[in-house]
Amino acid sequence: MQGRHGACRLTVFTLMKKETTVLVDKELRTPADTSQVTLDEEWEVRYWCERYNVDETTLRACVMEVGPRVNDVEQRLREVAKEAFKNNGED
Repeated sequence: MQGRHGACRLTVFTLMKKETTVLVDKELRTPADTSQVTLDEEWEVRYWCERYNVDETTLRACVMEVGPRVNDVEQRLREVAKEAFKNNGED
């Protein structure tokens, strides 16, 4: 009977280890609240930079300027892109 208890404990440990591995995988994370651009964690910065296809400096400047609301950030990033397009002298 003690042998079965030990095997059971090992199975639980193995399952817990697999679950922990999934939770630690920060590459696949999505912020819980996607209505606010939060830049507290490295994975959050990476998520928002990839979502908007901008570098960290641009994203942080935008959030500082208009605040963390996604709608405001998106609008400002569109404006920045238009300004950059105009400044390149293209139509």
